[in-house]
Amino acid sequence: MRCRNCNIELDSSVIYCEKCGVKVRKEDIIKFFTYSELLIHYYDLEYELDHINEQISSLALKEAYLEKLIKRKKGLSNHLDKVQMLIQKEKKDYDNLLKISISSIKARIKGLLDEKKKKEEIEYYEVLINYKENQKIFESVLKDIDREKKEIEHIQKLKQKIPEIDKELQKILYKLTKGRSTNKLIELEQEYKDIKTELYTLKKNEPIYIKAINYLEKGRIHLGRAVHKVSSAQKIIGNIIFDLIRNKKLNIAKKEIHDAMYYIDQANDLVDILDNVHIDFLIPNSYMIGLRNNFIFDSIVSLQLSQTINSVKQAYEKVRQMREALIGLLRIREQKSKILIVKINKIRKEIMKERESLL
Repeated sequence: MRCRNCNIELDSSVIYCEKCGVKVRKEDIIKFFTYSELLIHYYDLEYELDHINEQISSLALKEAYLEKLIKRKKGLSNHLDKVQMLIQKEKKDYDNLLKISISSIKARIKGLLDEKKKKEEIEYYEVLINYKENQKIFESVLKDIDREKKEIEHIQKLKQKIPEIDKELQKILYKLTKGRSTNKLIELEQEYKDIKTELYTLKKNEPIYIKAINYLEKGRIHLGRAVHKVSSAQKIIGNIIFDLIRNKKLNIAKKEIHDAMYYIDQANDLVDILDNVHIDFLIPNSYMIGLRNNFIFDSIVSLQLSQTINSVKQAYEKVRQMREALIGLLRIREQKSKILIVKINKIRKEIMKERESLL
């Protein structure tokens, strides 16, 4: 705390300045203690942030160790399955020896059964002991996996706190250094503001581009269906029944084109850099129905439908190219946003460093 009159350093407990005798104002004391509390809180947050970063530095090793434990668990699980099958086999062999039969009676008389029984018992218990030992190891590995997962989850939660702590540090630092500045700090803060504005503009337009891309994709799908319907209609030649089938397909194609144009117009309304799409939809004239079976009529119909197919295909290709161009533009903007984010984080750290020098 400093004297408001002569600016010398004062102890927080004094009422009058030891040099000039001016009384220390109550608001000066409150301001001093507020400043001290903020400073303590600032250093506490810095300590917490350092602790979190220290924990994060061990995250990669913990994840690698967890992966190793999971592989070991899988290997032990397979081994236990095999040992269990072996136990069942040894148990079966042992039980078979205990069954009373003519051959077992003869073997008992000769003294061979007891030897076999002992051998089977030894083999059975050896396998059983091996299983129990491996089971203990397996359970221990499961506990290790559970522990590592909890620790990794804890570090991930700590990691999520970093932006919040950074924001709080920045806010406190601003309060602590309010009214104090340097030329470098003024320049950095202006640069930070400019980049933030540019980044906001890029992020703001991103959903618009995505929406336009989705509209163009819907338009492209409808145009693809229209090409298919007109192409199948072109192959239909015959009497009035075939004409009805063809007209039905052409009407469906017309609706598909109408839907496609709706989505293309929606995309154009969102993004003004797109080209206009035009489709010439030609269908057989009704007055020529009497010439249905005439070669000239069939040729004219075929020509009209070919022109329609070409027109729709051209529109399809144009829409596809516009969509790809928009995707490319969006990727460029996303890349630019990433560069700006890196730059703004760097400037923010420089601002904090510069403000820290004012403490």
